[in-house]
Amino acid sequence: MVVDALVKANDYLQIASHIEHPSQYWKLDDTILKTIETAPDPELKESRDLILRVRRRDLYQFCNEYAVPRDKIEHFKDVTAHDIVCSQDYESDEKFSIPDDRISHLLPTSYQDMIVRVYSKKPHLVGAISDAFEIFQLKTYGIKAQVHATPEKKKRRI
Repeated sequence: MVVDALVKANDYLQIASHIEHPSQYWKLDDTILKTIETAPDPELKESRDLILRVRRRDLYQFCNEYAVPRDKIEHFKDVTAHDIVCSQDYESDEKFSIPDDRISHLLPTSYQDMIVRVYSKKPHLVGAISDAFEIFQLKTYGIKAQVHATPEKKKRRI
């Protein structure tokens, strides 16, 4: 959420331009959040609102996650919101067991783990996004490779 706030503030505050100037870059610390919070500029309203949500612990809500299968890591393509949304109409009641080699890649034969996590900015969409993300996994990898499912309490949250 902080990254989203900074990205939204970048056009107005030119935060990214500091990267090329060490004399300015070292000044980019947590005070940038206070600067955004206290600035009255209407261009920073979205950023201010996000930072306020962080302060109030009204955070993006966890929807779901999966471990990318070991044989797919090398050619992994970033998952987009579009990928998940396009997966929401798929129907399946198929049940299956997760083999031991799909549980985690941190066993002695592998030293890399890639977890994709999806969060919802809108609490009322948690269930739909979680379901669509599971479908995306089925369409992309042929399995649901998730590490943890979304708790039912979170899916029903209004």
